[in-house]
Amino acid sequence: MADQYVFGREAVLQIEKVVREYLGRRREYRPQYKRSAAGTGCKAQNCKLQLTILGSPTGGTFDWDLSINDSEETLTFNYDDTAAEVATELATHTELTSDDVTVTGGAFPDATIEIEFVKNLAKTDVAIPIGDWGSLTGGTGVAVLTSKTQLGYPK
Repeated sequence: MADQYVFGREAVLQIEKVVREYLGRRREYRPQYKRSAAGTGCKAQNCKLQLTILGSPTGGTFDWDLSINDSEETLTFNYDDTAAEVATELATHTELTSDDVTVTGGAFPDATIEIEFVKNLAKTDVAIPIGDWGSLTGGTGVAVLTSKTQLGYPK
């Protein structure tokens, strides 16, 4: 039987907002993907992910199943990790080095952290990782939200 999670009103509103923004972006015209008359193709760009903890947990960890080059690994983050600590944990993935990611933003749980895939993974699209926040404690409506803010293109 699958785990069931109960979300507080604030978490549900945040998730709805992100979904609405995502759907709106999918429908809008994206000139960066327009083929030029000279036939140069799409604008190359790196994949960017945002990682947000909702509900203000006071302890615990969460897992992220990250797949890079067909190698899926589970990474574990603390509820209060900084951008530098997230970068260190990402570098434990066998397909990543510390030079392959740029991590910015404030410390969890009060700020969003953005991850950009660079160097060996530049211009490569990365699948949105699956999160498991069942080990986060405290707070109300606790959840981990992962969103892709920029597609990686072309490989």
